[in-house]
Amino acid sequence: MDQKIASLLEWKNGELKRRFAAASGKKYSEEGAQIDERAEKRVREVDKVNKIALELVEKQARKGQVILDVGCGTGVFSVLLAKKGMDVYGIDISDWKEAFEKLKGKFGVANAWFSQFDALELNAREVFDGASVIGLGSAKNLDFEKVVSNISASIKKGGWLLLADLAVDKGINAAKKNGFKLEKRVEAYEWAEVVLLKKN
Repeated sequence: MDQKIASLLEWKNGELKRRFAAASGKKYSEEGAQIDERAEKRVREVDKVNKIALELVEKQARKGQVILDVGCGTGVFSVLLAKKGMDVYGIDISDWKEAFEKLKGKFGVANAWFSQFDALELNAREVFDGASVIGLGSAKNLDFEKVVSNISASIKKGGWLLLADLAVDKGINAAKKNGFKLEKRVEAYEWAEVVLLKKN
């Protein structure tokens, strides 16, 4: 793994520490935060899930491919893919544009773009070479099967779909209904699995 990607994963680790600290009511400073052991463990595990996801995608993805990153948040996985030479379109229902652009600038990425967009409204047909969905399956009040179905329809034949979450089974079933077959399933931890599917 090259140094810039390792640096990006380290940045994400710090970003998540700040979020956990804010959620638990603790103040965070750049000099050091006191974060409880449980939050620290989850930060490390999210980092490892991204590493596993990137390793699976690298076996399928090619430079110049057009990729959709659904629920991209601040854009960490989008930037990781863009650093590998893919053109990445990150979408999220929340407005993360400023954080996304800041991260792109920090890592010198020009081939990733953010759009505030609801994946339930996605109606593109066979335009993407692949798509990633990390951490979206466990979101409350979200029709995850519908989201995966919409994403599946937007992927070209021969394309790939990466799911990483604690609730991947619904996503796998929805993808299979849309012509995908399971290629690889990795249990990252007791709370998360990473799955790669390929469109026939």
